[in-house]
Amino acid sequence: MAQELLRKHNNQKQRNAEMQRRREVLRKQALQVKAAAEAEARKAEEKRSVPWGKYIWLVMMLLTSAAIGRVAYINYREYVDPQRIYGEWIETASPGYDTEVFSISEQGVMTDSRYITSEVEFNGDIVAFRFGNIRYEYQLFGEFDERLKRVAGEGHPAVFVKKGYEHTMPKADAVGPARRVSLAEHFQSK
Repeated sequence: MAQELLRKHNNQKQRNAEMQRRREVLRKQALQVKAAAEAEARKAEEKRSVPWGKYIWLVMMLLTSAAIGRVAYINYREYVDPQRIYGEWIETASPGYDTEVFSISEQGVMTDSRYITSEVEFNGDIVAFRFGNIRYEYQLFGEFDERLKRVAGEGHPAVFVKKGYEHTMPKADAVGPARRVSLAEHFQSK
């Protein structure tokens, strides 16, 4: 009987050891499955979430681009704004009896109290219009865009000054001051 008890005890020990091994294997497998699931979850989270720094950078770039675009658009609109050319233009360096005067407005170009055309083109640098079959082009220049130079059309290449800017004309010779006085008198008489 002692042998039988010893054998039962050894069998019980073997079964307990086997169950312990199985539990250990199952515990290791459970830990591996858990670790794999956690790793998979981390990978999925990394794929889903883009770091906030990238979003902030993208938003800042978009806002900067929009601001630069807006400023460029406003500057371009001011550059080609026809208000810059509206007004009365007087030929300079010509005798008083032969001075050419014309006005540019929203309605068109007027000379000698009559409109000669209703279509004026302005690209920010060149003012152009047609009178009959002749196309006249004037280049805008001066510190305050106060002068026009005829570059195409009939007549000699003349320079015109906008009314109110006569004082900006350069004093190249003795005729200049007399011409400025003449222009000032011309506008005061009207």
